[in-house]
Amino acid sequence: MFIKKKIVFFSGNRSDYSIQEPILNILKNYTQNKIFLILSGSHSNKQMVGSTFKNIKKKNKKNIFKIQVKGEFNKIEDINDFNNKFQKKFSFLIKKLKPDFVVLTGDRYETFSAGFAAFLERIPIIHIEGGDMTLGGAYDDVIRHSLSRLSSFHLVTNKLSKSRLVKWDEKKEKIFNIGYPPGVEILEKNFANKKEVEKIFNFNKGEKVIIFTLHPLTNSNSKKKDYKILLKVLDDLSKKAKIIITYPNFDPGYKEIIKLYKKFKSNKNIIIKKNLGKYLYYGILNYCGNYNNGFCMGNSSSGIKEAIFFNCNVLDLGKRQLGRLAPKNVKNVDFNFNKIMKMSDLILNKKKTNKKFQNPYSVKNFKNNILKISRKIFKEKNSQLKKFII
Repeated sequence: MFIKKKIVFFSGNRSDYSIQEPILNILKNYTQNKIFLILSGSHSNKQMVGSTFKNIKKKNKKNIFKIQVKGEFNKIEDINDFNNKFQKKFSFLIKKLKPDFVVLTGDRYETFSAGFAAFLERIPIIHIEGGDMTLGGAYDDVIRHSLSRLSSFHLVTNKLSKSRLVKWDEKKEKIFNIGYPPGVEILEKNFANKKEVEKIFNFNKGEKVIIFTLHPLTNSNSKKKDYKILLKVLDDLSKKAKIIITYPNFDPGYKEIIKLYKKFKSNKNIIIKKNLGKYLYYGILNYCGNYNNGFCMGNSSSGIKEAIFFNCNVLDLGKRQLGRLAPKNVKNVDFNFNKIMKMSDLILNKKKTNKKFQNPYSVKNFKNNILKISRKIFKEKNSQLKKFII
C-alpha cells in the first residue's frame, strides 16, 4: 500500500528546471502524488530571461509559487545576503506546504539554501545530478557534494557519478542512475526542425552556426584577459559563421558578461538572446549536429550533457566543466586565442559522417524507471530521513 505524498520541486534557473520537468510531469500525470513547484533566482529576473516564471506557469497552472529576492547580485559578497533572505522565505513556504519530500537539482547557492532549510525541517531530500565533478566551478563542487550529504536519495545521470557517491559512503540502494532527463524530450523530437530554424534565424543554405553560452568566470585569476580574448574570438568567428549567444546564469558577474555582449550590437552575424527556450535551443543543437552546420561553444553543462543527443560537436572553454564525464564530441580548450581559433576551424571544416558518438547520459525506459524508483522511495513504512553516525 502506498500513501499519496506531497512533493515539492525547487528550481532556481532554466537549466535545472529542464532537468526536473520530465520527472515532474511523470509524477504529476501517472501517480496520485500531489506536486508543488517553487521557482526563484533567474526565473523571476526579467533582465536575465524575461521571467521564465510566466512560461512555466502556463504548463503548471496549479500549485506553483515564486520566491523573489530583491537587491543587487553582481559580486561574490552578495551571495550571503541573497541566501539569507531566500532561505527565510523558502522555510516559511515549506512550513506552510508541509511536503513529504523536496526535490533539488545540481549545485547552485539558492538550491543549497533550499536543501539546508528542508534538512532543518526534517524533510527528506531527493537530489538530482549528485556525484558530478566540475573542477573549475567557483562553488559548484562544494555545494553539490554538500547537498548530496544532506540528501536521502540520489538520482544520478551516469555510472561514474553513481560510483563516486558510493565511494563517498552514500548507500548504494539509495542511488539511482536515470540518465539525463532532458534526453526524453529530445528523443521525442520535440524541437524546431531544420526548416523552422533556418526561417526563424534567416540562415542561408549551408551557412555555419555557432551556439554560444558563457557563465561567469568567478574563480579565474585572469578573468579580464579571458573576456578580452573571447571578444576577439567571437568577432573573428562571426566572419565565418552566424553566432547565437544566450545569456549567462544568474551568478555573480553575470552583468559583466551581458555588458560585453553589447559591443556586438552592430554585428549582423551575432544574434543575442536572453533565453531561447528548449524548443529553439534544441532545434539549433540539432541543426549544428545532425546536419553538420556548426557547433556548440562556451562553458555550459549543456555542452557536456545535451549536445551529445544531437551528435553535436562542442568546444568547451576553460575549467568550469572539467571533471564532468565528457563524451568524445567535447573538446576542451584554454582561454587562448590561437588554440580556440584553430580548434574552431577544424570543427567548422569537418566533413559530415554517419558516425555517432557514444552517449553516457542516455535514457532508457525513462517513464517506467521513474515510476519504479518513486514507488521504492515513497514506501509507506520506509524511514526516509538520512541517518548520520556521530
